[in-house]
Amino acid sequence: MSSPIFLVSSEKTTHEIPRFLIGRSGFLSECSEGTVEINAKAGIIEKILEFYKHYEASDPEKMHKPLPSHSLQGLIPAWDYAFIELDTEVLLELTQASETLKLQGLLELCCAKIASLIRDKTPEELEDLFSIKKADI
Repeated sequence: MSSPIFLVSSEKTTHEIPRFLIGRSGFLSECSEGTVEINAKAGIIEKILEFYKHYEASDPEKMHKPLPSHSLQGLIPAWDYAFIELDTEVLLELTQASETLKLQGLLELCCAKIASLIRDKTPEELEDLFSIKKADI
């Protein structure tokens, strides 16, 4: 049996990664052992662990593309819907960490949520949603 892998958050907290999750991560599966630092807050790593503990025995359902409506409710399992109801900042951080770790199932869910949020929005509404100021552009 190989040694465990630990993720270290941007706040320097350490999280042991379960074996089953290492196999699902395109990034972690390439790591042999040890400690891996990622640019993610501890709370984001905990959300990743929560998601994959729920899906320990099976993979998340595939997303229907393109999304047929503004809401994910009824399009995805109820647990996924409740899980992904996050504020925009946390959602974007979770998306970035999922991309970094190459966690396809969670990344698809995050992207579907972002797509549902931005669908049919005006540029001004998007600026408000993502807290963008014209001076930042």
